[in-house]
Amino acid sequence: MSDNMLFSYPAMAENSLQNAGQSFDSLWASLEDLVHHYQSDEESSTGNSSLECSIDDNLSQQHSPLASPSPPLRQTNPHSVPSSIHYPGHYGFQIAFSPPKKDTKSTTWTYSSSFNKLYVRMATSCPIQFKTASPPPSGTLIRATAIYKEPQHIQHVVTRCPNHASCLQHNENHPAPSHLIHSDHPLAAYVEDPFTNRHSVVIPHQTAQVGSEWTVNLYQFMCLGSCVGGPNRRPMQIVFTLEYEHTVLGRAAVDVRICACPGRDKRVDENYLSSNSTVTKRTQCKRPLNQDTSLMHTKRRKQSKPDSDVFTLTVRGQENYDLLCRLRDSLELAAFLASQPTSNGAMEHTPIAL
Repeated sequence: MSDNMLFSYPAMAENSLQNAGQSFDSLWASLEDLVHHYQSDEESSTGNSSLECSIDDNLSQQHSPLASPSPPLRQTNPHSVPSSIHYPGHYGFQIAFSPPKKDTKSTTWTYSSSFNKLYVRMATSCPIQFKTASPPPSGTLIRATAIYKEPQHIQHVVTRCPNHASCLQHNENHPAPSHLIHSDHPLAAYVEDPFTNRHSVVIPHQTAQVGSEWTVNLYQFMCLGSCVGGPNRRPMQIVFTLEYEHTVLGRAAVDVRICACPGRDKRVDENYLSSNSTVTKRTQCKRPLNQDTSLMHTKRRKQSKPDSDVFTLTVRGQENYDLLCRLRDSLELAAFLASQPTSNGAMEHTPIAL
């Protein structure tokens, strides 16, 4: 190996070390610049957020003299007690029920206009008609929510009983087996309210077909009204709301009774209503109890004409004959005393003991 090559190795090593030192220094300087830039951005964002928080605090103090902290959303939710008041709104939202083909006790559903009540069999499709006077905005929804009607139960959530919710029948591959109301619409969505935990089913609003005034949607009610652990014989209502971007545009409600024999229960309720109305009319037509009845007491009985006919009665047995004789004597004595006038001119009535 030559001397020139021996002297070149140290020089090459020295150059490599110098180049590595320069690259390391440049890399470190770049890293310091990056860290400094990140810290400056974080400080600026922190300053902006603190400035925004101070502005919001000042505005809240200006608008609220007490400057109290806002309560949780669950407490300020205005729909904890849903409304069932009919509200057609600007778009004239309405629901209706067409008369069934046969209104017998074996029908699957029927509607009573006297009670505004739907009688429906469990797990059968019931057609409900919807109509608006003018078309609502695109994307409007129809929400169906079941609520209890009585004030002591209205805050309770209407759910299916554990027996029907856990069985395989009518629940196979269903997204919401615990919901009472199911919809046959292919785009139906089952919602549980995050504040009240109420169940509802939402379907898109559709315009009526050509030549038709109403749109028809099919609903199913998946539990009997008498099921323990579910409705448990508590009166229920179904509230239908027309909504657009969480704003109620219209509302309609109907009472519902889920039973095994809708036609029979409807006739029983209507007959009870008609019988009560008839009794009320009869009571109103009766004479008041405080009416003066003194004339009734002053009327005298019409005196029957004296009967002088004589009859002969054949009797078998001595005891029977003696008894009839005593009865005859008593009647004749009573008639004689009744015909005798008293001192005041009135006829004397003396009771005769047999």
